[in-house]
Amino acid sequence: MRKLVIAVVAILAATTMAAADPAGDVTSLVKRNLDAIAANSVKSYAATLVKDAVVYDGNGHAFEVSPTGDPTMDLLYRPFNAGDGTAKHKLGKVVVSVDAASGVAWFHGPFDATFTTSAGANPCGGGGGPMTIAMRVSGVAVNADGGWKLAAVMYTHPLADGDLIDAAQSRGVVMPTDPPTIVGDDAVGKAVAGWFPNLSQAKTAGATVVASGSAPGEYFDATTLPKYVKAWDTLGVKASRIDVRMFGNGKLAFVHADTQMPIKKSNFASPLTMAAIAVKEGDAWRWVSLQFAPALRY
Repeated sequence: MRKLVIAVVAILAATTMAAADPAGDVTSLVKRNLDAIAANSVKSYAATLVKDAVVYDGNGHAFEVSPTGDPTMDLLYRPFNAGDGTAKHKLGKVVVSVDAASGVAWFHGPFDATFTTSAGANPCGGGGGPMTIAMRVSGVAVNADGGWKLAAVMYTHPLADGDLIDAAQSRGVVMPTDPPTIVGDDAVGKAVAGWFPNLSQAKTAGATVVASGSAPGEYFDATTLPKYVKAWDTLGVKASRIDVRMFGNGKLAFVHADTQMPIKKSNFASPLTMAAIAVKEGDAWRWVSLQFAPALRY
């Protein structure tokens, strides 16, 4: 009998270990979050978030979600910037890194969003068939109350560089001249301020890394990133505001920053929103995930 009990316990333990897949759980959580947006279900969307979650739309602008699921909120407009109509999506491969001991994880992945609006396919209004846009999502998840929920998330609705430059020039956006304002952890904020403009030098030394830009096609994983990230150093990006939120007992930081990129041969700048996941390596804070979004609505 004792041998049978031991055998049963061993089988249960093995089954539990096999079933434990926190990275898969976080990926499923991200998918549910996107499903809720596509269904325009504020209640389902709120169910994927912790109570004090910070959420940023496709242009990096913060918005609030009622925990009771206010049905008057248009999710297609806020995270997707799509206006009236319908949407569906296809989630790509999500990079997920989990610190199980601290109950925290970060993620970054691409997804294709297909829009059909009441005015046509174009999210800004227009005709034609359904329009598919390659978007991105990144953020932080925490294991709260026995399940994973999003504590911070930002989406990117890409915009071609030329369109972003035209919009920035028409609105007279200029480069900041003062040091960035830091909100939250001051030490991490100052470290992040030191990343600019040479972002490649602040990249993690680890193997898990991902980055995406504000324009279509700019999504890079550990394999493709080395070829492109150094080019970002030449853009002269500067931060004007850095907001830091700490997770995992101070081991991980979610950074939301207002940044500007100078437009060549002009006095103007293109505003970009940056979301970064930073971890401490030795005495330095380095990014493991970097995501840019066009900060101007269009």
